[in-house]
Amino acid sequence: MNPQLENLLLKLDIGSKFPFSLNEPVKVRLPRGPLEEPAYKLSDDENFSSDRDELDNPMPVLPIIALSDLQGVFKDKLARIRSANENQVAVITEEKRQLEIARKREEERLKAERELREKREREERERREREAAKSRKRQEEEEREERKRQEQLKIESAKREASQGKYVTSRTKIEETFWHYKNKVVEIKQTIAEPAKALPKDIKSLLSQHKRKINPKFGQLTNSLQQLTAIKNELNNLIGQCKAAPNPLIYPWILNFCAKAIVHQAETEVRVKPESATPLAKLSCFLLQQFPELGELLMARFVKKCPYVIGYTCAIETEKGRSSMGWKRKSDDKWESDTSYDERMAGMMTLFAAITMLPESNQQPVNEKWSVVASWQIVARMANLPTASLTNTHFILLGAWWDSCAFEFLGTFGNQADKLLRLVGDALTQSVNEHKFVGAARLRILYEDYVQNRTIKQFQPMDQ
Repeated sequence: MNPQLENLLLKLDIGSKFPFSLNEPVKVRLPRGPLEEPAYKLSDDENFSSDRDELDNPMPVLPIIALSDLQGVFKDKLARIRSANENQVAVITEEKRQLEIARKREEERLKAERELREKREREERERREREAAKSRKRQEEEEREERKRQEQLKIESAKREASQGKYVTSRTKIEETFWHYKNKVVEIKQTIAEPAKALPKDIKSLLSQHKRKINPKFGQLTNSLQQLTAIKNELNNLIGQCKAAPNPLIYPWILNFCAKAIVHQAETEVRVKPESATPLAKLSCFLLQQFPELGELLMARFVKKCPYVIGYTCAIETEKGRSSMGWKRKSDDKWESDTSYDERMAGMMTLFAAITMLPESNQQPVNEKWSVVASWQIVARMANLPTASLTNTHFILLGAWWDSCAFEFLGTFGNQADKLLRLVGDALTQSVNEHKFVGAARLRILYEDYVQNRTIKQFQPMDQ
């Protein structure tokens, strides 16, 4: 039986509706009617005797009569009570069923309202996302068009420089740029390197840990884009931690270390394996985009080690002149050999040229100093040097530049690039024939191969 119905029957207390207990035996007495007058009157003795007999034999209690009939009455009464209870239970059950139906309908209504609301919210969210996507796409297209426009302006500016010849090259401006970065190196030492020595031990320990983690990454570069991506992510994370550090000296210190590491990798690794400039250039460009403050620090290191990247040249007959042009002294305090010097300069020029021709270098926030304009200036400024100032090193570096980016340079500047390549490959090399420069002879070979085959060899693309 349903527990609820059972509880209901108990509450009804059917037994209380009877005038007696169901388990108690029932006794019934019937009233005695009046006696009829006897046909004759008894004497006193007889009457006495009769009274005595009556006293001696009282009327007995009648037995239970018509019990089956009484049970039938009770059964009928109980049946009516049960029927009434069942009707009441049926009413309650029906009410409960109706309540359950109403509850389910309410749930379905609420569910339908919720689904409708969620659908509307989803449609509204999708609409906003579509509008945001359209807005982003429109903004990206506008930014792309603006970059193209700026790039075209740079190219046109470089073309005008090429068409105007040597009169565009300002030696005064080049000199100012050179000393700006030479002074920048001194400033870095005074504001970053020296103060870092006085940092607390725990911060010094942190810098040393990051230095040990970062330095090997530049040497782990291969021709694999997958490897490059992994190293990008690791360096981005490590440098990002320094940028978020509470001490303001940590971030510039680690950027200056990265600048040194990049240039050092160029003058050691790229000098013997020029094609390794491609992954290193891509990594450098990525860091320049992620951390724009690196730009000045890296350029200062390049100019200090290889001033040719800004077209700077000075006489090397004096100690100051050699030092300005990036010559190194060996352990015996003698200047390094010409071959060692030329190889180091070529390694750094190869990397610098590779950076300038990467598509990423010609987008913001990378500074114009690293764009195609810088690459044009290198060649144009060397071509505009007085013949007496040209050395074998200049031609070595023009050859390194040619290997690194002449293919992309020609694709970018077209006919104007062709004119400049012919200028340095033909006219400039002929102007120093009497010196028998090895670098000039190699540059001449590169030029003649270009003229004959109408194509320029380039470094092998990176593997996917």
